Amino acid sequence: MNRFLCFFAVFILLTVSVKVRAQAMKDTVSKDDKIYALSLIWKEADYNFAFFDRQPHLNWDSLYVAYIPKILATKNVYEYVKVLQNFIGALKDGHTGIMLNQTYWNDIDSPPVRFKNRQGKRYVIAVDSSLKGQIPAGAEITRLNGKTWEDFLNGPDLENNDWFGFEGTPIELTILTPDRKEAKVVVTRNDNKLFRAKKLKWTPNVIPAPAENFEYKSLSQKVAYVSLGTFADSAVVTQFKNALPEIRRHQALVLDIRNNSGGNDDYALQIAEYLTDRPFIVGSMWKTRINNAAKKAWAKQGDTSLAGYLHRDVWEKHPGDNVRIPANLARLNMPVYILTSKRTFSAAEDFLIYLNYSKNVVRIGQTTGGSSGQPLVFDIPHGFSARICAKADEFPDGTEFINIGIKPQIEVEPSLVESEDSELERALAAIAQNK
Repeated sequence: MNRFLCFFAVFILLTVSVKVRAQAMKDTVSKDDKIYALSLIWKEADYNFAFFDRQPHLNWDSLYVAYIPKILATKNVYEYVKVLQNFIGALKDGHTGIMLNQTYWNDIDSPPVRFKNRQGKRYVIAVDSSLKGQIPAGAEITRLNGKTWEDFLNGPDLENNDWFGFEGTPIELTILTPDRKEAKVVVTRNDNKLFRAKKLKWTPNVIPAPAENFEYKSLSQKVAYVSLGTFADSAVVTQFKNALPEIRRHQALVLDIRNNSGGNDDYALQIAEYLTDRPFIVGSMWKTRINNAAKKAWAKQGDTSLAGYLHRDVWEKHPGDNVRIPANLARLNMPVYILTSKRTFSAAEDFLIYLNYSKNVVRIGQTTGGSSGQPLVFDIPHGFSARICAKADEFPDGTEFINIGIKPQIEVEPSLVESEDSELERALAAIAQNK
């Protein structure tokens, strides 16, 4: 009996060990898993992707065939993921891609260098103290391993560039110093490793973004400040409502959604109702594709009236919902200045659409990320998931913002000095001007 238990325990340990190793990024992937993952992504996009009409020159079927030898040539899980990222990245949509897991980040790392994107250029704002003599703050990163950002941009996926790689591996950065001198610096991808070991020391000191999803503070007797970090948690709505008595003590509100990547539209709507000066709110109009097997078969036989079924071009369309504000809802009735950035996505953009026609609302900052809709999520081998955007959103009047973004009324470039907040300063200046 004891020998059996001992054997069983060893068996369990070996089984767990195998499972853990199977998730490592240097592990191999079977031919069957490679083909299945690629084919599943092709199939789900073929039936459900909402934006083929925006890429008339993309031949999705031919691209699938071209990627079969690429996926078969991958040597490990990391290469497998990168090829899948490139394949799905050809669809060029922010709600479409490979969803990475924690196991990925256990093995994959980036240089301990922070940068900001300003007018298509990447400027260093902080580095680990070990690099302060090599990479000055304000330097522009022009190349990664000899490739320009434009090289990656012209490929299928700008984000799938050489910035990330196996932990501990080198990457060559070509930089232009603030005095416009070019230099090449080889650095190690060890940002996560240094952070986990509590050895990461940013210079200049980095001011971290608020860790909480909700923050309220009084900036002055006149101005209240609220940060909404997400619309994915109903607690944000509760916290906002709880802060209303304090907010009402002020004459203007600065609402910060620069780091809000979205969540649930309903939570965004529940907050927007308190901010608008209109009696009702209009949401995004949207459409989704229709697949009908019989009609596709008739189109194939020559029924030209059904040809759209052969070209992924038949739609179910919905106007934007009209939501009347309850008469007993005590709105704020004050000017609202909303701070936006390129990191403002999805339900946060829908939030801006809800408030787009409100005369008391002004957007300040940068054009938003330009990505919303409803993703279809499905699993692929080796513990990853993929998502395909199955719903196309537009402004209520049909104006497009996907892959374009929502522009602010007052455009402000982000400061390259981490301790400065140019968007907030501009909002305070606008409030002072409108006494």
